[in-house]
Amino acid sequence: LLSQGVRMNCVAPGPVFTPILGDFVQMLGQERVEKDAHRMKRPALADEIAPVVAFLCADESRWVSGINLPVDGGLASTYV
Repeated sequence: LLSQGVRMNCVAPGPVFTPILGDFVQMLGQERVEKDAHRMKRPALADEIAPVVAFLCADESRWVSGINLPVDGGLASTYV
């Protein structure tokens, strides 16, 4: 699809304060959530994730293609 001008990018947010945050906590279990809580300051707000998505949709990112961009307050980097 790149030959047709279609770019494929992905945003990988960490926990975000949304109505489904409780569902994720329930799915992962309280023990796992508490174990990972120290890896970041807090869950994100939606308005902290949205600008990154908007950037990847904008012409300013026209040279960005095929990435998975963690927007997770540094959570993923603590597993390296």
